[in-house]
Amino acid sequence: PEHHPLADFVITSTLTSFEEQSQKIIIFHSSDDTVVYPDNAQRYKENLPNAQLILLQGRGHFNDAHFQELVEEIISL
Repeated sequence: PEHHPLADFVITSTLTSFEEQSQKIIIFHSSDDTVVYPDNAQRYKENLPNAQLILLQGRGHFNDAHFQELVEEIISL
C-alpha cells in the first residue's frame, strides 16, 4: 500500500494545552501502519514529553473490531 499524503499529522502549534488539560496521555500506534506512518506518533511524543507512546507490532491501521490493549488501558484508569 502507498502512503497517503494527507495522512501526515503536521504539528502546527504547541501541544502544551493537551498536557495541561489531561492527567494522562497515551499514544497508541502500530509499527506497520501504512496510512499514518509511525514517525508521526514519535513526533507527537516528542511534543508531549509526559505522554506514553505504545508502539504495537503488526497491527496495521487498527482496523480490528477489537482493540484489547486500549480497553485494558481504559479499565486501568
